[in-house]
Amino acid sequence: RKTILAAPQEEAASNALSKPITFRGQVIGNLDFIREDQNQPWTDDEVQLIEEILEQTALALENARLVDQIRLRSDQIQLLQEITAMAASILDEKELLSSVAQKLQTNLQILHCGIALQDQDEETLTLVASSTPSKNAPAVGASVNLSEDALSQSIFTKNSLQVFQKFTQEPNYQTFVQTFSTQSDSTLITLPLTIRDEVIGYIFLEDREENRTIDKEETNLFQQISAQISTAIESARLF
Repeated sequence: RKTILAAPQEEAASNALSKPITFRGQVIGNLDFIREDQNQPWTDDEVQLIEEILEQTALALENARLVDQIRLRSDQIQLLQEITAMAASILDEKELLSSVAQKLQTNLQILHCGIALQDQDEETLTLVASSTPSKNAPAVGASVNLSEDALSQSIFTKNSLQVFQKFTQEPNYQTFVQTFSTQSDSTLITLPLTIRDEVIGYIFLEDREENRTIDKEETNLFQQISAQISTAIESARLF
């Protein structure tokens, strides 16, 4: 009877076998083998069998990834549909933004979602909605002077989705950190809100993952959410 054990590469001896797990020409992993019997070499049939098993393993791993991607995309579409329905049915601006903040925080499972809007004087920015399970929740109604808030200035100037990693550690962002955030180590994602190409405020998401990045699908989702809410705010202000 022959016994084959999977083992770390550093334990491999002269009779060890190391094979990559590949899919469509790309290496996605590696598996190392070593025998209990130090004197028994690997046969061609055994190597071929291992390669066939690894080929099936790679296919199974890729299928699992595709299922996860489909599930994530389905969740994103559902979230966008729910946000769109809110924007169409809730006419009161304050109620709408509060509901949106709660929906985003809950569905995205993030630390905090807040929405800040520019006051009529265009010099002050006020937190109009906030949703977080954190005990260090910022107060709705808190405001900052836009000229003193470097992070908000960046959002208003660039007028595009931005990601700020470890933003709480940045000295220039402390006005925002102390006033609008939970002051927790996290990644900040900001979505500008615009009316007729003019930034009027933004949605911001605090994610517990400090080195969080966003992919193309998430970027498209956030941009569509931002556009929906911007349009809803404009409509609410017309009545």
